[in-house]
Amino acid sequence: MNIACILTDKAYPNYADQTIYSLRFVERLIRQFHEFDFKDVLFVNDQPNQDTHTLSKNFSELLHFLQNLDLQQNVQLFLVKSNIIMDDRLIKFTRDSKDDIQLTEQGAFVKLSGENLNQFVQHLNDLRDMDQLIDFVKKPPIQYAIKTVSPNNFDSYIEDLRLNFVPYYFQYEKGVDLRSIENQMYEANFKGTMDFIATY
Repeated sequence: MNIACILTDKAYPNYADQTIYSLRFVERLIRQFHEFDFKDVLFVNDQPNQDTHTLSKNFSELLHFLQNLDLQQNVQLFLVKSNIIMDDRLIKFTRDSKDDIQLTEQGAFVKLSGENLNQFVQHLNDLRDMDQLIDFVKKPPIQYAIKTVSPNNFDSYIEDLRLNFVPYYFQYEKGVDLRSIENQMYEANFKGTMDFIATY
């Protein structure tokens, strides 16, 4: 059973309405996880000005939800910051991997299962607020057996298009050029499709 939690931090109001190809970051992440049949996709927003576009849980509601998980059901928990723009393939690769994974040294995407998830749930009461949860996602404590992986480490071959393209992974920060991100997404998707049609 796969569960995704999309987490906001204090910077969220600054980019809540930013879009990539007309989709807000959170909306895009929710769609991506649903496409891979995640049982629950939770948007966690603890800011005073609640997001008006998306149903959300606050921090205490999230803790209650996680503490009541049935861990006998082979649960995989994905904790992802809401400013992530990522290739669909990264969700599939991390979901299907036998390892628990942190994407890139900068953090912002962590998958927990098995003993790591048990340990995380047991220590939930040690988390006082969303900031501490975000800190965990950025850099899980050393006692967790989590493998740090770069998108370059995954298979870059797109079989349907017969081309190689490293999965893209961006963490939006103020001042980042969204047009440049859109261009790279275009290279990975639309241009590849057109090249395939022209070649075959």
